[in-house]
Amino acid sequence: MQVTNIRPPLFLSRLGKVLQYIWPLGSTFFSIVLRKIIKTDQDYDLIIASGGNTLYSCASLSKTTGAKSIFVGRKRKLPIESVTMFAHFDEDLASHGYTIFDYFPSNQTKLRSENCLENDVAFLFGGDSKEIRWTKSDLLFICDFMKKLLTNTDSQLSISTSRRTSIESELLLSSFFEEKYIKDSCWVHQGDRRNIVHDYLSSARVLCVSGDSISMLHECLNHEKPVICFLPNTMNRNNRHLRHLDDLCNKGFIYVQQTTEPIDFEKLGKYLTLKKDIERKQKKTDMLLYDLIQK
Repeated sequence: MQVTNIRPPLFLSRLGKVLQYIWPLGSTFFSIVLRKIIKTDQDYDLIIASGGNTLYSCASLSKTTGAKSIFVGRKRKLPIESVTMFAHFDEDLASHGYTIFDYFPSNQTKLRSENCLENDVAFLFGGDSKEIRWTKSDLLFICDFMKKLLTNTDSQLSISTSRRTSIESELLLSSFFEEKYIKDSCWVHQGDRRNIVHDYLSSARVLCVSGDSISMLHECLNHEKPVICFLPNTMNRNNRHLRHLDDLCNKGFIYVQQTTEPIDFEKLGKYLTLKKDIERKQKKTDMLLYDLIQK
């Protein structure tokens, strides 16, 4: 099986958001331009995408190549039939043609056995969304939290921003931590376009993520490690995004830290200890199954 990683340029993603309103007009032209930019004339059997910036690319490539397609997220302005399957976590969307999935831990046995875990913390920061707005005070709280976590655990930090991160937020984050705390950093607005997510998450013991992105959160969850999710003061509390976070928190998958609340070190300690016990038991079970399958 051959897998191709496609990353549409930002200007094309923005064009796609406009073309959604007149679908399918413009989709063939868009697909031709996209294939020229990514320098491929290959036809695909399956296209999988996640995140609003990739939606129109997924739909247009699927239409022009005839490939099956899966988009994880909402359809925005596109018709439900524009891709083969829209997958989402919100059960309320089932009646609108979405395929509903629940979070379930993936088997990361091979990942854990092939990567030497270091005593590191990874932090993925997104940016403002329809539901969430980040302020300077929110970021200062997160930085203070992270510094205490790094100091108390004698760890180093791998930190990355995203294209949605404001320049002001990135400058604050990049200037806060002394060099001794940083193992690696990926600052998008400084021109760093490395794909670091897998390396950061697979090598760290504790994963931290801003709560504005379900995709980033699920990336963290799939590594079956302690996940600390930050939420700001300014957010729309009556929406499916936050209901999903509450559900994950109630099930013990993530620890939610709001920037308006003091750090409860006892509660956080219990969560981290519980996750370590679960990981140890899961790893032992996974290895037994892995050995059995190999035999």
